[in-house]
Amino acid sequence: MYQWRKFQYFEEKPTGSYVAEELKENVECCSSGRGRMVAGSGDGMVHVLDRGLKLNFNFQAHSTSVRFIQQLKQRNMLVTVGEDEATSPQLSAMSLKVFDLDKMEPEGSSTTGPTCIQILRIFTNQFPEAKITSFLVFEEAPPILTISIGLETDQRTDRNIFTIYDLKNRLIAYSLSVGVVSHMLCEWGNIVLLTSDHKVFCIGEKDMEGKLDMLYKKNLYTIAINLVQSQQADAAATAEVLRKYGDHLYGKQDYDEAMSQYIRTIGQLEPSYVIQKFLDAQRIYNLTSYLEKLHEKGLASKDHTALLLNCYTKLKDVAKLDEFIEGEGEHRFDVETAVNYDEALEYISSLESIQAAVTVKEYGKILVEHKSDETIAILMKLCSGDDDLATDSTSVNLFPGKLPSPMDFVNVFIDHPLYLMNFLERYISKVKDSPAHVEIHNTLLELYLSDDLCTSSLSKSNVQGVDTSGRGPNKNVSSLSNIGNKGKRIIENGQVHMGTDERPERLNKGLALLKSAWPPHEDHPCYDVDLAVVLCEMYQFKQGGGDPSLWEDVLKYFGELGEDCSKEVKEVLVYIERDDLLPSIIVLQILAKNPCLTLSVVKDYVARKLEQESKLVEENRKSIDKYQEETAAMRKEVQELRTNARIFQLSKCTGCTFTLDLPAVHFMCMHSFHQRCLGDNEKECPVCAPQNKTLLEMKRSLEQNAKDHD
Repeated sequence: MYQWRKFQYFEEKPTGSYVAEELKENVECCSSGRGRMVAGSGDGMVHVLDRGLKLNFNFQAHSTSVRFIQQLKQRNMLVTVGEDEATSPQLSAMSLKVFDLDKMEPEGSSTTGPTCIQILRIFTNQFPEAKITSFLVFEEAPPILTISIGLETDQRTDRNIFTIYDLKNRLIAYSLSVGVVSHMLCEWGNIVLLTSDHKVFCIGEKDMEGKLDMLYKKNLYTIAINLVQSQQADAAATAEVLRKYGDHLYGKQDYDEAMSQYIRTIGQLEPSYVIQKFLDAQRIYNLTSYLEKLHEKGLASKDHTALLLNCYTKLKDVAKLDEFIEGEGEHRFDVETAVNYDEALEYISSLESIQAAVTVKEYGKILVEHKSDETIAILMKLCSGDDDLATDSTSVNLFPGKLPSPMDFVNVFIDHPLYLMNFLERYISKVKDSPAHVEIHNTLLELYLSDDLCTSSLSKSNVQGVDTSGRGPNKNVSSLSNIGNKGKRIIENGQVHMGTDERPERLNKGLALLKSAWPPHEDHPCYDVDLAVVLCEMYQFKQGGGDPSLWEDVLKYFGELGEDCSKEVKEVLVYIERDDLLPSIIVLQILAKNPCLTLSVVKDYVARKLEQESKLVEENRKSIDKYQEETAAMRKEVQELRTNARIFQLSKCTGCTFTLDLPAVHFMCMHSFHQRCLGDNEKECPVCAPQNKTLLEMKRSLEQNAKDHD
């Protein structure tokens, strides 16, 4: 290089007479950008100089001194680190300030100069004060700033901590244990640290998905929402975070707050996702508020309108119903949706049978939902040919082969199995010689035996793939009329009310059907025998598969016979043992009445039963001992918790495994966490919560079983 030819392409410009006097004094730090140079002095003043190094203006940034300063390039802001007078012993004098140079304090105010828009105390009780060795502001897309502050710490520990602060969201975005940092640079979207022991650390920011995944695992959904909003993410990304937060709250049974999150997703999240979660009588208020917001934003379909009207009806909220339908101005819904169903039924009744059947197949689902009795009456007229259903209870034989079959209309009851059961019962009581009797009895038997009519396989098997409306399957919304089909809620005449468990009554009907549909004088029943056996086995309906009391009667017969019937008794014992129909002591008492039977007949049976009962007794004894030991240990632990202090000595956070520092949360299970590692409003240990939930479910199950005397 020293051999290269030299030129004077640059020249030194004289500055002596032009330099501001302030720049010649105690300058602690300086920076440049946006056509100006700024300098911070030891008296807390900041001086702003123009291109000619003349003073443009100055102002008091800190009361004591300015240590570091940086003029931002992308926006007209100034960031300083300086020392102010300490207002209390607990607060450090060192602070970081952000000044907006486009906003000046008004005349007459206590201070002059640009407006300070952010003040951050750098040191707290948690992070004791240390000497600041370096300072750098890295500008990203507005309004994001990454501020790095290097500290001289080895008084506290033998290591240095590199920390990145998120000022907007007021959180620590990253921390890293490093050696002595000699240089810090920002380039290529990364922060590069050079240490005195010749190590290089390159720190890059995670993408949005990585950040969110980390927050989801800790249930920190509020921070996740703030993050996507501060990063100016699109509406779809924000809605996805809100959906996950809503799902989290829904899982914790905080339905009101969950719905408030789901409402914020309107316009992005498919409404059916939310509606399906709240199709329950207990959640109808939440569902109503969601549907109202859907209409306010003009995003409701006809199905949503029908569902909202149904909600108002279930809630008996006449005022809101009238307000919605008769509201001033332009209608917010298709008037056709709120059509008068009585007029529709009257119109169908006036049609020819073939046309009426086609119309019911197309619109029957919504008619059944709103006018079940009237719709069933029309179907009875179509399928039986009877015009006077109210008075005539005799069999109708008006060319049944030419009339529509009730099975042709099963699809209109797909969401209303109770109504279907009502319709088929009325039909078989009216029509005795229908060609579809076998199918009808099969369907009725399945309805009678089903554990839960809401999830009966009938609607999935008998009408799968059927779509007579021409519009395709409706996936946007389910009918509200199936609210309460589960458990003890019953629907009658379109109304949902609480009642006693109706399954025993249905089982009685099922047993009656099995008997009545196979009269003694008939060779074949009016149902599929094989299917009936399968249904009885599937729904564990033992009475349908044969009356257990018959075997007891057979055994009594042989016990009182008075002659040797050892072979027959052994065969009967096989069935009694297989289904565990009688206690062994009862069997012995019955057979003891026959003097011709010897002990050898029941020897093997009694031996097997004694062995089974011995094993059962031993297992129960072990379980009792185990539960007694666990109960004693739990009582002892509870007593200790009530009377003795518990010392928490865990040095690492159970969640992130880093050193535990304040603020920390300690659970009585001896797990400890950083407060930042716990989810929003987390009140139980996330490690033990799943096991505790399982135990509570077991407890509830045991309490329920204790009431089941059968």
